[in-house]
Amino acid sequence: MLFIFIYSGLVFSAPIILQIDFLGKTNLSIAAELAADQESRAEGLMNRSVLPRCKGMWFDFGEPKIVNMWMRDTLLPLDIIFFNKHFRVLAVYEQAQPLSELLITSPSDTQYVLEVNAGEVLRNSIAVGQEVLVKPWAQNAATRRTQCR
Repeated sequence: MLFIFIYSGLVFSAPIILQIDFLGKTNLSIAAELAADQESRAEGLMNRSVLPRCKGMWFDFGEPKIVNMWMRDTLLPLDIIFFNKHFRVLAVYEQAQPLSELLITSPSDTQYVLEVNAGEVLRNSIAVGQEVLVKPWAQNAATRRTQCR
């Protein structure tokens, strides 16, 4: 599913997009870029001036561990959602402030983190204990669940 374009000797790869479906009371689907290696996790959403509604970034740490996030060089306020290895919400950090170097630490072993626009957690009633289903992004809108409110 990784697309590679070669032009004038340069190689560009399109980001892998995942569909994050919240299960239970929240009928929400987020299109999230995958950050699964050290370089992409370190860059995250830094230096972006816009993050469209219902979009985000999914961080995969490979195995459960305590993780630290921060907003250094991140220009947008974000909600940060921590998940365990079973894709259940462990904790939510709302309204992370742009450009802050405050460490935001997971409360327990975390394998995945989802960053979305600030306010999405409240607007969509995302809560600790909720489960998500993660799959490749569905190109056909008919196969996607309800988007953000």
